[in-house]
Amino acid sequence: MAAADVPKTYLDVLDPKWKGKIVLTYPNDDDAINFLFTLIISKYGWQWLDQLQQQDIKWVRGTASGGEVIAEPRSNYSLTFTGYPTGNQSIAVPNEYYMSWAQTSAIFKATKLPETAKLVQAFLVSQDWQTAQVAQGGFSIRRDIATNSPVWNATNTDPVRFHQFMLQRDVVEAWRFVFEDKLGTAQGLSPLIENIN
Repeated sequence: MAAADVPKTYLDVLDPKWKGKIVLTYPNDDDAINFLFTLIISKYGWQWLDQLQQQDIKWVRGTASGGEVIAEPRSNYSLTFTGYPTGNQSIAVPNEYYMSWAQTSAIFKATKLPETAKLVQAFLVSQDWQTAQVAQGGFSIRRDIATNSPVWNATNTDPVRFHQFMLQRDVVEAWRFVFEDKLGTAQGLSPLIENIN
């Protein structure tokens, strides 16, 4: 896909030239995509989703699935904004807003190996591990490690906002039910099951 063809906004994906070429993760099956859709709809209204549904979307489960569909030989799909590359292919996403957040972890109070758990936590935030994540194309949660995209200073993402959304479970579930009402229940194998086989 030529750089000039990449949609710049979420309105651009409604262009008829993308009909039958878009693969997206169900927003009622993934909390991050749920949040992204709430942002888009808050900006463009429900008519945006109604028009998006006219684009013959291939709906999938899991954020890696869109990239896998696009990477398939002779795939007719070339656009997603709900996933990430799973190989060498590039995925076109509008640069209007993209999802980012720091993965969180914790140590159970009742763990039988508290010192081991502390070592694992320390390793996950260590300079060695965080540098390795950046080298593989990811981002670091540490501000002292140079990254290829300074997510902490970006104006088109907010690594804290998704976490704040997730703390409001009643709001998350309300949006999920509305998306399920409009799109139907998520179809297909869970990506967790699919990756086991």
